[in-house]
Amino acid sequence: MRIHLAIGAALACVPLGGCAFEYVRDIRDNLVVTNERLDRTEQLLQEVGRVNPKLDALQIQLDETKARLELVKSIDASLVSMDATLKSVDKSLASLDAHLASLRKTLENIDSTIPFLKFADPTPEPEAGIEAEGVDTAQDPPPAPPPGTPPKSS
Repeated sequence: MRIHLAIGAALACVPLGGCAFEYVRDIRDNLVVTNERLDRTEQLLQEVGRVNPKLDALQIQLDETKARLELVKSIDASLVSMDATLKSVDKSLASLDAHLASLRKTLENIDSTIPFLKFADPTPEPEAGIEAEGVDTAQDPPPAPPPGTPPKSS
């Protein structure tokens, strides 16, 4: 009876014949392709694992750069504010300079009219060797002392 069962099973498989083996072959080919894809995926994951720390370091550098840029922006704002302040100070100094020049002229006029009062200081002479207003004074003779000044003794 067992022999009849084995023969019956064999006869039942005969009509299936090549179809079952073709399916097995297709399954095997698909498994090979799937294994190749899994190997490639594993390689890509390893590369990502190597790149991620570099990206983290780059993110830290970008954050530091952003903080520096914020600092530069605040410094720039401070410099703009200082520039505005300095421009107003410059205008005030120009006005003061014009006023003092007028006052000096007035004092020189008083001195020329009444010579013994001497309100105005003598105009300071540039030191020898220093250029004043683009002129080299090192080769000029020393200035004559103001009138009424006793000669210097050496």
